[in-house]
Amino acid sequence: MSSQEKISSGSEDFLALCHAQLHSLDCSINMDWAGVYLAKQDIVGKPQLFPAIIYPERGRGASLPPSSIDQGQYIIHFQENYLTRRANQIALPLVNQGEILGVLLVVRDQKNWTERELQQISSTAEVLSLARKLDLNYTRSKAEALYLEIEKANQEKYIADLLHQLKNPVTALRTFTKLLIKKITFQGDHEQALKGVVRESERIVELLQGSSANSLNNREVNLLPQASQLKLKNLSLESILVPLIDSFSLVAQEKGLDLSYASTENLIQVKADSRALTEVMSNLIDNAIKYTSAPGKIFITTETQENWVRILVTDNGCGVSLVDQPYIFERHFRGEKTQQEIPGSGLGLAIAKELVEQMQGKIELLSPSYVLADNQGESAGGSTFIVWLLSSTADSRSID
Repeated sequence: MSSQEKISSGSEDFLALCHAQLHSLDCSINMDWAGVYLAKQDIVGKPQLFPAIIYPERGRGASLPPSSIDQGQYIIHFQENYLTRRANQIALPLVNQGEILGVLLVVRDQKNWTERELQQISSTAEVLSLARKLDLNYTRSKAEALYLEIEKANQEKYIADLLHQLKNPVTALRTFTKLLIKKITFQGDHEQALKGVVRESERIVELLQGSSANSLNNREVNLLPQASQLKLKNLSLESILVPLIDSFSLVAQEKGLDLSYASTENLIQVKADSRALTEVMSNLIDNAIKYTSAPGKIFITTETQENWVRILVTDNGCGVSLVDQPYIFERHFRGEKTQQEIPGSGLGLAIAKELVEQMQGKIELLSPSYVLADNQGESAGGSTFIVWLLSSTADSRSID
């Protein structure tokens, strides 16, 4: 039976309610038999009626239950509160908000109907109309939920297969690049570029390996580490920032930008997860390059403040409008200007915020930033994203 046929025929609960209602009606008016006929559309879209339940299963009187009833009589001309009599047969439409859902047919060969009996039949039809509408809504919702569940499972299978298939070519790319570095003598920035390829391919491999250990079987696909998976330990900021700046400096140069890094002191250490912090800083530096036009500047600096370390990523690009700033860390949010001019998913800053908070830190935005104006004599503008992380010597506590 198809899902559409299941919806049309009525659920077991609805049929049980019909049986109970017809039994109660029989006790009140002593009918020969009654039937609930449900409406459905045929293949050309015309309304049809079919018997859902007959009570009792074999009629008591001379008139036996029909397998179908006059379609034109009970569908085409039905309106709300319309009563049809044919000898001692009464039919009432099951109607809800103008929609014909079916027909209640009651037959008795002896005695005429009293007003009280007609009222009881009408009340039964009202109950069955509401019950049928609720049953349809519930059954359709279940069918839609099942369809979405199947679609979700198919998508997750596709993602899992894709992630698995990506591992081999990325691993091969990393291996081939390492061999090139060993066997070829380079000039200029060529070696630095290839080392950047190795670093980024290793990062992709780590993400893909993490996805295998993640909860794909629990219907949750997340390539980023969860809070329970983060391993906070003392890290040298330089060990994270310098390789990233080496990789992004070539991208910045291609765009005509100046990317620089400075620190107020040497060997600053923070409590962080290496993979998570790399992801955070990659997103922030990538954003700064993306939203800065040539000839522009991107300035990264670090400094300690009591138990905290500040990492500032500053650019003199287009900045973030005051209207957009309250939403800038929301998933998939992109300002109207950037939406039109610069491609992106609107996920980078949301991911950065989530990971920083999982490392017991905080991320802030200052725009216009004034940092480059103060430090390098440039006019104020652009944005500064400030990442606060606990220093390696600090106890875990809130920024406040």
